[in-house]
Amino acid sequence: MRSQSLPLLVLSVALSAGSASANNEKVLHSFSGGMDGSYPVAAMVTDPSGNLYGTTRYGGANGEGTVFELTNSNGVWNETILYSFAGGNDGASPAASVVFDPAGNLYGTTRLGGPDGAGTVFKLARINGGWQESVLYSFTGGNDGGSPQAALTIVGNALVGTTAQGGASANGTVFGLRRVNGQWRQEVLYSFAGGSSDGAYPYSTLILDKAGNIYGTTGSGGPNQAGSVFELSLSGGTWKEKVLYLFTGNLDGGSVNAGVIFDKAGNLYGMTTSGGKYNSGTVFELTSSNGSWTESVLYNFTGGNDGGFPSDAPVMDNNGSLFGTTFNGGLDGYGTVFQLSPSAGAWTETVLYSFTGGNDGAFPQASALLTKTGLISTATEGGTNFTGVVFSATRLLAAPTYCKPCLFYGGDFDISSPAADTFANENIYPGSFETLSQIYSPFTVPAGQTWNVTGLFINTIAYPTALDPAATPWEIRTGIPKAGGSGGTLVASGTANATMTATGRNLNGVPEYTILVTWSAPVVLQPGTYWENVTPQCTNLNNGQCTAQGFTGFLESDMETMYGLNAWGPPEPWQNSFWNSPDFGLFWANTYQVHQQRGEPGGDAFSAGVIGLK
Repeated sequence: MRSQSLPLLVLSVALSAGSASANNEKVLHSFSGGMDGSYPVAAMVTDPSGNLYGTTRYGGANGEGTVFELTNSNGVWNETILYSFAGGNDGASPAASVVFDPAGNLYGTTRLGGPDGAGTVFKLARINGGWQESVLYSFTGGNDGGSPQAALTIVGNALVGTTAQGGASANGTVFGLRRVNGQWRQEVLYSFAGGSSDGAYPYSTLILDKAGNIYGTTGSGGPNQAGSVFELSLSGGTWKEKVLYLFTGNLDGGSVNAGVIFDKAGNLYGMTTSGGKYNSGTVFELTSSNGSWTESVLYNFTGGNDGGFPSDAPVMDNNGSLFGTTFNGGLDGYGTVFQLSPSAGAWTETVLYSFTGGNDGAFPQASALLTKTGLISTATEGGTNFTGVVFSATRLLAAPTYCKPCLFYGGDFDISSPAADTFANENIYPGSFETLSQIYSPFTVPAGQTWNVTGLFINTIAYPTALDPAATPWEIRTGIPKAGGSGGTLVASGTANATMTATGRNLNGVPEYTILVTWSAPVVLQPGTYWENVTPQCTNLNNGQCTAQGFTGFLESDMETMYGLNAWGPPEPWQNSFWNSPDFGLFWANTYQVHQQRGEPGGDAFSAGVIGLK
């Protein structure tokens, strides 16, 4: 999403990355370069009806860019121009996505235009069946900033964003806009100093954590002018910056030209446009421990068939897989769409599509919009008039390695609910003489199928206590009433040797594990709803982590129930999970109701799975 183009560079490096079908792309709209717009560089957004919205940097009635809508009619996407920029006070050349407010208004930025030519913040409101533009703020290019090139973030009734230029040191700003007495007032939250200890030139969309702290990136600054990841916190009415990481431009990557995203464990993910092992960019992760952030490179682009020079932030699905685009590389050098999937601590790249530079598009610079089975994005060039396309591609929805043959793997139901994400506590002392807490997680055998179950597993955040591998209890039940209060009918149970394998994910530095039990004689299940339970055991009762809070080995708290990713298969219906904890006065309690009683949002949803054959 930058105003400059990246050089074409293709390295001849052998790859181990996988590749999806060459037919794995569909052009939804090809821009003509005229009235309908040209050169889209930003990601698409969608409304509740599934209509798509985006911007083009150029084209339109005045050649100064557009905001457009795509609507689907029987599989054909039709474009409507919502607004064509005139290039005067209304703004020009938008380089960022638009965002919706709850009322259905659109907000965005232009990098040029306005009275001083330094860009604007605009609003599009639907009035009498059409769209009316109003300029909320025009930048001067001075201390207030200039040339915004990132999407805005809506925070309540305010807007926050970045400018790549201007500010007290002319290195860019983080700004806010809020309504005061019916007028929009701009405030510079932070001006970047640049130099060796601060970032410069932010092209970043901003994200916020639950405490209201702001996170973003800069494309330059630091000791090697390779960019930064930063945090802004409000203290005494003033926003204070903390630099979380300064890139060197070497193996750790450099030039962060987009923002970062959170996973539900609080880790940050992003991409660098340059640097890395092959100087073609990276995908990185930042993890926090005791207030200090550590960077790790998840993938090094080679610039060859796997792609190179990613220009925007990745997105993450409920499996924990990352998706994005690269500006060049691929089989023909015109860029790629890729997927990075975690597996046992490693990350595997799959090229979902390599652009040919023809009608399919070329040089994608935008982030992806995830759909149920695929993704939608834009390519800046290519298409029938070589002025860009909107395209869709399918993505991999494969079972994880520890769930093969996999009958069911479910996790999050509502990813926006912080307490509705993971296994909480299942604990039993060795020898089964005292059960403290057991969670029962649902799965359904579809009509017309018979499942021969030979294993169960859970994903849980585990402290470094030992698991008793010899006698791990498991159960399968049916007929638990929705309201709880009864254990239903025990279908099968036993003890089995357990394996405890790191998934490669973590929560605030505490690793997530898959705890798997298997047996040889299958449990035959007819169609219906069942509940599974795997009960980890702690082997060292002298370990304080085994006895803290009365739990054994696996502790439960609000922070620790923020993980567990829905993977292959349908989302797990967390409202129907059950918590049996007689020691704490809970007898087959519905976990949703328990969390409501405790004033927590949602309820537990557990990453759990069933192994066997149909």
